[in-house]
Amino acid sequence: MPPRPERGFYDKDDVDKLAEAMQEFIELHAMTSKADKIEFVQVQNESDIKATVQIARQLLGDNAYGLEKRMAWFNKAPKGDYVLKHNGIIIGYFSMQAMKPETVKHIFDRKSGRSIQLEDMEPIAPGKPLDIHVSGIGVKKGISLTDTRDYGKDLLRQHYAQFPH
Repeated sequence: MPPRPERGFYDKDDVDKLAEAMQEFIELHAMTSKADKIEFVQVQNESDIKATVQIARQLLGDNAYGLEKRMAWFNKAPKGDYVLKHNGIIIGYFSMQAMKPETVKHIFDRKSGRSIQLEDMEPIAPGKPLDIHVSGIGVKKGISLTDTRDYGKDLLRQHYAQFPH
């Protein structure tokens, strides 16, 4: 009887990371070099937030805000999250939260390093002056440096057009 091949076990997190990397590779290489359609749109759902968390994890590793915290922020103030899409694929994001003035004062007076908490936030409403905390802005890794710069400029330009100062 021939010897049985050995079986290996893989950590689920490692398999999930590999599957995510493969999907990102497919998405990135499906894009054309010239943009057919670039959109800057408000985040609509958990799937969009997941995409922003994945980009943040690429750029910041474990220092990125996780899905649970990002979803809580999105549910409290959904008008602060935007994504940049290239042919329908999320390639960048911009995230901001309106904060209570006393929170801003506390953070800057004390120079505390504490992160923003849900109770520090206020909903973003038209005509209401707000103090804004930009919690994240980023572009997917794996895109050419020139395209990354262009997408980053698009994120800032589109944000400025949406929220004139």
